[in-house]
Amino acid sequence: MEKAALQSWIKAQFDIEGERVFHKHPEFLVFRHTRNQKWFALYMKIPPEKLGIIEEAPPYAQDSLLEIVNVKVNPEEREILTSQTGVYPGYHMNKKYWISLDIHKVQEPLLKDLIQESYLRTL
Repeated sequence: MEKAALQSWIKAQFDIEGERVFHKHPEFLVFRHTRNQKWFALYMKIPPEKLGIIEEAPPYAQDSLLEIVNVKVNPEEREILTSQTGVYPGYHMNKKYWISLDIHKVQEPLLKDLIQESYLRTL
């Protein structure tokens, strides 16, 4: 799934726009509930090494950065989920509750299901 399609789907599904809250990384997008302000998804572009993937040595070309979405999951399902292609322990989040999804490797139905689950877990 491409970033623009991800944003459009989240907007259509939950009527929520991504927010740019990191001045150092204006391309990162936080998706949060309007009522309680809790995050349910975080879009980032990061070097593969941040997820333990060794692809090339720094400095990274912009197109070699991974596009990921962090979502909150049931801790009991985390290990099963992270055994799948494109699913990693949550980068920069509590790894017990959050996972990182490579938006280009995770199948779109799974990506959408996990975003919806995260939305419900953070109400």
